[in-house]
Amino acid sequence: MTTTLPQPIPILLEPDAHRYAAQFAAEQASVSKGKQVYLNTLAVCAVQRYLQFIAVRATLHDSDCWHPGVRAVLDVADLTLPQQGRLECRPVLANQPAFTLPPEVVGDRLGYVAVAFDQDLSQAELLGFLPSYTITDPLAPIDIHQLRPMDALIDTLHAPSPLVQLRQWLERQFPPGWQPVEQVIPAAVRGRATGGFAVGEAQDITYQDAVSRGKTIPLGDTGGAIALVMRLLPGPADFYHIRLRLYPSGELTLLPPALQVTLMDSEGEVCAAATPRQADDWLQLDFDVAIAEPFCICLTLGDVEIIERFVV
Repeated sequence: MTTTLPQPIPILLEPDAHRYAAQFAAEQASVSKGKQVYLNTLAVCAVQRYLQFIAVRATLHDSDCWHPGVRAVLDVADLTLPQQGRLECRPVLANQPAFTLPPEVVGDRLGYVAVAFDQDLSQAELLGFLPSYTITDPLAPIDIHQLRPMDALIDTLHAPSPLVQLRQWLERQFPPGWQPVEQVIPAAVRGRATGGFAVGEAQDITYQDAVSRGKTIPLGDTGGAIALVMRLLPGPADFYHIRLRLYPSGELTLLPPALQVTLMDSEGEVCAAATPRQADDWLQLDFDVAIAEPFCICLTLGDVEIIERFVV
């Protein structure tokens, strides 16, 4: 815990931020809910503006707080960072010594930014950042003095991609960004795709010990994205069988023929690779991995390269 508060970062709130906040607040069923949504929206816009300053891409329209149905029932102020996860932007009152996290924003966040406002809401102050892994009791009040300088957020965002512990999936413990399969594969694609587990874990009914999860991976600034889906199934001895599937997402309806998926071991040696054919809407790799053996999945499309790291 820090003993002094980090230096706040002032952010001027632009007219667009207030326009969105007023529009979203007017949709709510009560005055109190409208105020909550207004401040949540301003907090998200302030953090997004800061991320623009430090050249970190964020997408408002992929965030829960930008979805009318979600913000109407949940207290969310999230900001989606492609290939990173979600950042929660919590508004706090002036001179407020502590704040609490709504249950709905606990667990699936990179961390939390506390955002304060001046009296006329013309300017916000980013009070600091708290990584989610430092929070031992997420439902307890968070003292403002626990916040770290905003540089800690920069360090978090530029850290290597986390090592996904696949065996934790069998205990239904999933890292941020990995969701039920049906939530990451677009409905139109689910309707066309055949075989495997295209419609979610219900397809794994013949594999009682199998578990599947998916992650949406944006392809740079192309507007397209890939749904990466993996099914984990215990195999003989100390091995696990993994089935990897790729599906188009975002603005894509088919997989780009130039897309390549590569399986690499911990030394960077290529173990397998595949590319889609023309007009493919899914691509599959099957392989076995020994317990405690790290491996990487690399997706390449032109100048875009995304690496996901795993261990069983």
